[in-house]
Amino acid sequence: MMPGIGPLLPSESRRLTRLAACTLLVLLLQSVGPVHCGAAPEMHRTRLANGAVVLFRANPAAQTVGVSVCVDLPASLENARSAGIRSLLARMLLQRRPDENGHAPLSQLAEMGAVADTGVRQDCLVVNLVGLAEGFAEYLPPLREIIFGGDFDWERMPAAKMAQLHTLTAIGETSDTWAQQLADGYAFRGTPYAWPVEGTSVSVQAIGQRELRQLHQAFVRPNNCVIAVSGPLNNDGCVRAIASALGSVLPGPEVQRQRSSLPEREAIYIHRPWAGDAATVLLSARGPAPTHGDFAAVQVMWAVLAGGEGSRLWRSLRGDAALTYSVGAEVEATASFSVLSLRAQCDLERAGSVYGLISEQLRSAQQSAPTPEETRRAVNYVAGNRMLTEQHNLIAAETLALYETLAPGEGPELLSRIAQNVVNVTPEDVRLAASRYLRRPVWVQLGGIPPRAQGAAPTPRGRLGDGLAGYSNDVLPTVVAQFG
Repeated sequence: MMPGIGPLLPSESRRLTRLAACTLLVLLLQSVGPVHCGAAPEMHRTRLANGAVVLFRANPAAQTVGVSVCVDLPASLENARSAGIRSLLARMLLQRRPDENGHAPLSQLAEMGAVADTGVRQDCLVVNLVGLAEGFAEYLPPLREIIFGGDFDWERMPAAKMAQLHTLTAIGETSDTWAQQLADGYAFRGTPYAWPVEGTSVSVQAIGQRELRQLHQAFVRPNNCVIAVSGPLNNDGCVRAIASALGSVLPGPEVQRQRSSLPEREAIYIHRPWAGDAATVLLSARGPAPTHGDFAAVQVMWAVLAGGEGSRLWRSLRGDAALTYSVGAEVEATASFSVLSLRAQCDLERAGSVYGLISEQLRSAQQSAPTPEETRRAVNYVAGNRMLTEQHNLIAAETLALYETLAPGEGPELLSRIAQNVVNVTPEDVRLAASRYLRRPVWVQLGGIPPRAQGAAPTPRGRLGDGLAGYSNDVLPTVVAQFG
């Protein structure tokens, strides 16, 4: 897997591929009973003299090496303009001036058989690299220039801006990503988290070289980075190679994080017209951060509801009633919270029925515990997803770097703790998680007839009004139903 420039959210094809693979793995796991955690891979953490944290995960059977560098640079830094600068900077990191031989760092890596890419998540800017393990040490000097070098090829900035604007347009034209942005705009209204992770078109168009330089100099420093490596190397050799290539990069000042408090929101249903022959129904709920004790139970609870073909919503929406074309679910973790999302696409006239069935399952999950068989299937689904992830060096490295960024000093330990907690989740834990975190969902429907017009949702108390952060009035939802 090689994330594209821009958001590191799964594409539809990648989501479906992983869903199919996870479903097959879960079926196999179910056939052999509960999952038991095997021996953990060799893992090491080293802090270099310039403050960079190096995580090494041994994978002796592999031939490739995956490297992921997470820069602690949240989208919620300030506002939509900051998010836009961050996203454009991620693109510009790959646009470096060629050396005296006419080779830019990206082309040097290509000649060595390695590939580098960049992207952004809610809490960080990410640089990923994958290549043959035997060339690991040779990849590091070009990688250093991509991340820390100051010699940008500014002639390529207009093209990078245009590419970012195309990405924002594509997000606005993709129903599930646009629906999630509308949900986040309401759920986090009044906080920096409401701003789109990729910024806005207006913010990107106004960005200049000076702002990119300032953000790069202030945040993209070794002491604000986590470098994770997964592959058939040894820890000492890996750390020596990284220290040799990156050790001369000077650290920057300590970055102080100001995290916003998150407001409580009432449940709400947002409807907006959408061109096309299908409607999209999105359910979004705020869950706990990965460091919270409930996180494992929430993962299992979400798998009971929407994790693969054996889940309740898959059976009711796709199997029993055949109401939807597709059902997709995710749990996306950030440093302060997680976002539980469920997306279903259906015929325009069926949106009300889809909403009704999902609502029924949410109520059931809060009122009664799942059966032991359902819980075991969900536990195996979550564990199978983790096992699938760990088979790929790049994904494993990126996950390590991300969790170390979310929980400095305990990323790998946190991942292991969550995995062990998942295995120990009980049916009652699942019910309690549902009662705590599914009480105030945000619903977004794009296209079709609003459920309230079909008697399936309450009458709106009023419009949301101005203030969905980052969005102009012409894209505000046209109907907002406030639940009592």
